Amino acid sequence: MTIENIIALFHREKPVNYTLEMIRTGELDSRWVVTVECENEKYMLKIASNSFTTEERISGWARMIDEFTKLGYYSPAIRESLNGKCVERVTYEGMNCVVWEEEFAKFNLHDSMDKSVHTAADGKHVYHDEVLGFLAKVGQMHYDFFPYPSAWVRFVPFTPDDETDEITECVETFNGLVKEKAPEFSEQWNRILTLFEENKKKLEAIYGELPASVFQADEAGSNLILDDAGHFVGVIDYNIAGKEVVINRFLTAVLYGLSDHRKWEPDGQGLPGLNEETLESLLCIIRDAFGTLREHYSFTETEVIALPLLFKYIYPIEYALGKYAEEPEKLQMLFDYIEYVLRKDDIDFRDAMLL
Repeated sequence: MTIENIIALFHREKPVNYTLEMIRTGELDSRWVVTVECENEKYMLKIASNSFTTEERISGWARMIDEFTKLGYYSPAIRESLNGKCVERVTYEGMNCVVWEEEFAKFNLHDSMDKSVHTAADGKHVYHDEVLGFLAKVGQMHYDFFPYPSAWVRFVPFTPDDETDEITECVETFNGLVKEKAPEFSEQWNRILTLFEENKKKLEAIYGELPASVFQADEAGSNLILDDAGHFVGVIDYNIAGKEVVINRFLTAVLYGLSDHRKWEPDGQGLPGLNEETLESLLCIIRDAFGTLREHYSFTETEVIALPLLFKYIYPIEYALGKYAEEPEKLQMLFDYIEYVLRKDDIDFRDAMLL
């Protein structure tokens, strides 16, 4: 189908104008966005071909948007096609695709604003605690209406194309790189693997007991909707949304989206952050964040026990080995840091989580 044919599934009259943007193209994941300009309004038409954007998921996104709206947060509504569906199936660029349309966002998109508007002098975002409040309220609802996992899921695959979760995949990749590029570190790496597996078993044993909810799952950066003063209004883009263990969503959001103000201490060797001071800075940020989350979310004792284990599971092995394969001094620092984190037995977030 042409773009004009696809637009016609949602609009009887021809638009005044439209623009096509290719977001991603690949064998397993291709996406496009069409901005459709009608006489009085704009709409965002989205086209996707991958294993994790399905009719069932998109219908679930519409439910999520309704539930988040009840909590006081905004997301562009998913509009029905002329056939009364929230998603249509088409063939585009030779691929089987799903297509849906959203209203044009009524507020500012994060990336359309100057950073100075939403960044304070200390580097912390104006919206930082507001996003945490949103996550906490969603977590406290313990939604159970969406059966599919988010992309941050642990211990099980996200899509049918995946063989395992992202962390295990990362460790397996790291293991292969050690064998190929740094065999001289095999002894230390094997110690690290043993520590990692011991921690993983402890976490896995209680992971199924942890409370869950349904999250947008990418509540940072370009997916945020802000008002003119840089305050949080809502989110766009539900591509990786899903059901998730609450503390996993909280911790992942802090580590990979809301900790831009973490302290990086130069080590003089080109490996930022591989030292005790930086780790303590990060742990402090996590404690502060979970103290804020506690204002709207009630943590359980099991969550308190699980959080340090979860931190050790998802954080230490996040560095790219290949980048330093030819620099043994830097590799030594890297391996020493990973082992240091996994051996650290005094990581505790209890005071931040419980009143």
